[in-house]
Amino acid sequence: MKIKKPLFGFWHKVDRLLGIDIRRNFARLVELSYCNYSYQLEACAHIELGEIDGSDEAIISAIKNTLKQNPSKTKDTAIALSHLAAIFKEVEVDANLSAEETIKFLRFNLAQQVSDSKTDISFDYQVIDSPTPTNSNTTLQVIAVRHERVGKLVALLQAANLKPKIIDVDVYALERAVRWQLKNIEGLVAIINIDYGNIFIVVIDSKKIVYVYEDFVGNESLGSIVQVVEQLDLKLQLLHSVLSQPLGQIILAGEKAVLFGLDDAVNSQLNIHTMIANPFLGMQLSPAVSQELIQKIAPKMLISCGLALRVDDEYKN
Repeated sequence: MKIKKPLFGFWHKVDRLLGIDIRRNFARLVELSYCNYSYQLEACAHIELGEIDGSDEAIISAIKNTLKQNPSKTKDTAIALSHLAAIFKEVEVDANLSAEETIKFLRFNLAQQVSDSKTDISFDYQVIDSPTPTNSNTTLQVIAVRHERVGKLVALLQAANLKPKIIDVDVYALERAVRWQLKNIEGLVAIINIDYGNIFIVVIDSKKIVYVYEDFVGNESLGSIVQVVEQLDLKLQLLHSVLSQPLGQIILAGEKAVLFGLDDAVNSQLNIHTMIANPFLGMQLSPAVSQELIQKIAPKMLISCGLALRVDDEYKN
């Protein structure tokens, strides 16, 4: 994991990053380049895998096969941990602490929740609230995992002849892709990613992730638009009971988001403004990527695109 730092100056050389989202049923790949504060989509692919056995060898083989069908010009890669393997929390720290002191403070406190050893955790953080006249502390949104989980992903990528640059978390990748698409967010936005019977909901506001929910309902419950809307109605009833304010918008993503008319049906039935995800809005397309392809698969690519969007991080060392 890498702490994101600001970029300074008026020009940056071209960099590329490969975002890979690989699950039991599919592999999704997005390659982005970044130059002069502009992203270009270099490659984009969705590969059906069927039912792999989930072993390290099967995952490595799936990554290699995906890259064989969709050659990349970089080996620098970002991949995501499942949010179920991580701890999320907000932490207040003294605003006068240096970056090194902040890291030491977080490592000591997180070790008590994640591991018995301070050296056995990996963590990342971002500032979500700065000091005010009435509060001299800075509020951080922190995520932590056992180091062994990060090490496993690093080993998988290295075995697939890739260079692991960033280990992220799926919820942050979803959030990053949607913030790129929407630019400005007011109120609460629910990102609803539906893939192969799995409903994954991430609620965000203008600053941070507010709520995360995931449930496997099975493909048989999502066979038609009517069934999808019924399932979303049930899930949103649960959300309304725990959120501090009503949802203002829904972003539909994943396999089911490509169903023609689903956004209109959700908007009509649930009375919440609904749109289909397209994380590539505003990006340039390389000659190797067709607009027709993007229209077909863009809603499926949020996690892989959110990973590749970290191409402008200062992770080079």
